Amino acid sequence: MVNCPRVEMQNIDKLSISFKKGVARVSFEVPTPGHEILKLIYLQGTANLLNAVIESPQAEFDLQITPINLKTGEVMS
Repeated sequence: MVNCPRVEMQNIDKLSISFKKGVARVSFEVPTPGHEILKLIYLQGTANLLNAVIESPQAEFDLQITPINLKTGEVMS
């Protein structure tokens, strides 16, 4: 397993997702930005691809994910 640089921000607010011309844009606010923002700016400046994971401990209890066929719109089993 590769040990990649990691940026972790907790308690994000105002999570927003928008779609335009086949691109998804995800944005959020961090109530108390700290050194994590500087690390994120550095990683953005390296021009390498970034991966993002958004987690919520409560999501396990609140969220049900259902796969959908994007071509037909039908729920997949």
